[in-house]
Amino acid sequence: MTAENTQPEIMYTTPAEHVRLITMNRPETLNSLTLDGNRAMLNYVREFRDDPDAWVLILTGAGERSFSTGLDLRRQAQQDAASASGQEPPPPPQVPDEGLHSYPSIEVFKPVIAAINGYAFGGGSEMALWADIRIMSENAEMGLLEPRRGLLSISGTTRMSRSIPIGLAMELIITGRRYKAPDCYRMGLVSQVVPQAELMDTAVAMATEIVTECSPIATRVAKEHIARTLHLPVREALQVQSLNSTRLRQLSPKDTAEGPRAFTEKRKPQWVGG
Repeated sequence: MTAENTQPEIMYTTPAEHVRLITMNRPETLNSLTLDGNRAMLNYVREFRDDPDAWVLILTGAGERSFSTGLDLRRQAQQDAASASGQEPPPPPQVPDEGLHSYPSIEVFKPVIAAINGYAFGGGSEMALWADIRIMSENAEMGLLEPRRGLLSISGTTRMSRSIPIGLAMELIITGRRYKAPDCYRMGLVSQVVPQAELMDTAVAMATEIVTECSPIATRVAKEHIARTLHLPVREALQVQSLNSTRLRQLSPKDTAEGPRAFTEKRKPQWVGG
């Protein structure tokens, strides 16, 4: 019998300076999340977003089998059955104030890395797509399986069609197939595939490189610019980029001066985030 996990469903730690790590911690259920776990995840994302000392976020799952398979459907079915047996009808669905992979989606203009250590299906796939950079272990798989259950994913269809060439996205979305790590790399869905034993070291090393080599405000403005202008024609996006370049100097006068100075002096820049 598998021992019950007595640790928190979501863990929030600091693996390196200015780096935060969210770990989905229900390996006995392939890191599927309860509603409480989803709320905890969102609260930690908000904490990361609002913490001036937190510059890069990594998402991963506990264990060696699964990143996350999304909502715990068995737990949800039990709750639905309990509601159905009561006298009061269940409350109507509510549009959330903010969600990690729903509408309206939480906006976090700081770099996010998904360290995909195993199965990433359902909401797990959507969380991986929410991240900016995806690194996969060799044993991992990813897919939007909802069509095979007669469903439409909450956000995966939209994010997938904006993450890889549309022809590949359509194949993945319409077939509902599971794709192994080499296929995900071939499609451009992930940027690296590494042995599982090296996954977290690779993700933390990338996060640390971003923290030490890149101005935190510059990365945030760049990410926000992409999010705000992806739908615009190139000419209009370039106009906005010109404005954002000026805005960056206003938001981060010390770091925009430090970068060229460090280059001239042949040393590492000392970013202060302002």
